[in-house]
Amino acid sequence: MPLERTTIHSATAVNDHTDWLNYVCDAFDYPVEAKSELINCYQTLKENKQAFTQFGDTLQKYADDHKTDFSMMSEQIKNAAETAGINEYTAYTLFVLCLLQPLKNFYADNGYSSDMWGEVALDIRYKLLECYDVYGVYGTFVMPWFEKFFDLTRFCFGRLQMETVALDGDYVVNGVTLKKGDTVLSVHIPKTGRPLDKTSVEESYRKAREFYKEYFPSGYTVFTCKTYLMHSSTLSLLNQDSNIYKFVCDYEIVYCRDYEDYSELWRLFDRKINDRDVTDLPADTSLRRKFIEYMKSGQKIGYGHGIFVQKH
Repeated sequence: MPLERTTIHSATAVNDHTDWLNYVCDAFDYPVEAKSELINCYQTLKENKQAFTQFGDTLQKYADDHKTDFSMMSEQIKNAAETAGINEYTAYTLFVLCLLQPLKNFYADNGYSSDMWGEVALDIRYKLLECYDVYGVYGTFVMPWFEKFFDLTRFCFGRLQMETVALDGDYVVNGVTLKKGDTVLSVHIPKTGRPLDKTSVEESYRKAREFYKEYFPSGYTVFTCKTYLMHSSTLSLLNQDSNIYKFVCDYEIVYCRDYEDYSELWRLFDRKINDRDVTDLPADTSLRRKFIEYMKSGQKIGYGHGIFVQKH
């Protein structure tokens, strides 16, 4: 269903966002402990006039223009966090949660659905839980990730997230000739805790086809995905009956690139991996156990670039 516009207040001593933060945390099932930490840090921010003014002014810049430079805003929030003496990662999450309010208006102005907006709030929760797993802090350590959601270039379609990008080379996939620079849909797989099942994936593709139909008038839609799940090392470890394997099989892998180390596998193990010592990594799933054995052998990991041409 379409969204309705909402009244936006800047973060001043009179108009703060405590009620909004409580609403979002409750509506999107944020953990009670996380909500408490977020609200406490926000109260600490409010008590420092300089920091709170900087936070509010930066929020207002976005409310006035969703194309406001995101890296500049992030730097301002980092400075406000330092001034108030709160954790930088938590301050980032407070900021993007507050940005959801003007984002709701931008979505309403463009006729985007309430479900799409709500999925952004959920993505913030996913990243908050990742940050807690990796650093023991309720916040986010991947602030640049949110930029495309808030400048209205990346959108959520249920189980998958996508944005338009220019293809990085010339390829022939599923009988279709693709040229470097062609507009394609870059696919992201958020860590939601929900299965990556065929029904959910197909529904995401369907929603994306409808949303981006103006870009694909020729009877097919082109999806591209770059992920460690498509690297040759991962493919050799996946159970062929798994949802991940079935997802990957839709794509033609056009190339793979190796990483220098294993640090990118924090996504799999929910913790920092700074070297090749894998003895203390969690081994509670079959995929984790397989990767641990693979890493013990000293072999390379990396990412693969897959392309899926879905004909209509």
